[in-house]
Amino acid sequence: MKKSHILVAIITFVIVLSSLGRKEIKTIAKAQKSTGPPACYAKEPPNNVSCTMSGCHSDHLANTGNALLSLDLGDAGAGYSPNQTYNININLSKAGMLRAGFQIIAVQDNDQLSSPGTITLSNKATTQTLNVSDTHGGNCDATHKTWVEHTFAGTDVSGGNTTWTYQWKAPDTDVGNITFYLAALEANDDQDNLGDYTYTLSKSMAFNPVQGLADFYFNNIRIYPNPSSDVVNLTYNHQITLDEIELLDAKGESKKVLNKQAIHMQEAGNISIDLKDIASGVYFIKIKSGGSSIIKKVVLMQ
Repeated sequence: MKKSHILVAIITFVIVLSSLGRKEIKTIAKAQKSTGPPACYAKEPPNNVSCTMSGCHSDHLANTGNALLSLDLGDAGAGYSPNQTYNININLSKAGMLRAGFQIIAVQDNDQLSSPGTITLSNKATTQTLNVSDTHGGNCDATHKTWVEHTFAGTDVSGGNTTWTYQWKAPDTDVGNITFYLAALEANDDQDNLGDYTYTLSKSMAFNPVQGLADFYFNNIRIYPNPSSDVVNLTYNHQITLDEIELLDAKGESKKVLNKQAIHMQEAGNISIDLKDIASGVYFIKIKSGGSSIIKKVVLMQ
């Protein structure tokens, strides 16, 4: 009888020890993944792999969840200009979402082993860069590629919404079309890789040989009616962001200003400017976007 009690105690101890071991491994695995995925997990070529395909979060097909993933390339969405810096914004949102992560990379369409441009992190607490020499165990054959992805702190979610931002400086020459590949993870924070959802998308841009708004969009901005008696309408490519619209008289003095907030209150691509209180004469409308500006002539006849 005594021997049987001893045997039961030994078996119980082994079971408890085994259970503790599994919990420890599980916790370590979570920490490793939450500090960022391995390289080549943004579903970019030539591997075309994301977490849902690699076995780490594979119980749901990609893009089958209910979260909303967006990628804003800023002014680069209309084409990249030599040595210009653009804000890249990634957003993932879903009511009740507990944790989230991402990985993104820019790849040359004509050279899938190169990620052109220079990356600057505006928030190193939530984002980090990753290259082939630091793959977290990734299986990559690229030698000139750099990814941006979340840190452990970057997995935090507030109110079911999270945004990651960094800056991308375009190359100084034309390297052909560039595509940004993005994969994001909606995690349920249960300390394993089950029950999570992966989302992927990509956006491409062409080379814009002219720097800034001034030349590239000059022929795409239209002001009408001109001459006008009370209201001037301005139409433009909605992919760009206007920062300010200012009406100047012939002496260069400011007569009316629409700031960014006032512009955003109107429909993107279509702005109406009320000039009923402006005297007749020749005026100039100065349109600003980023560090560039253009000037259009308008005649008022009250």
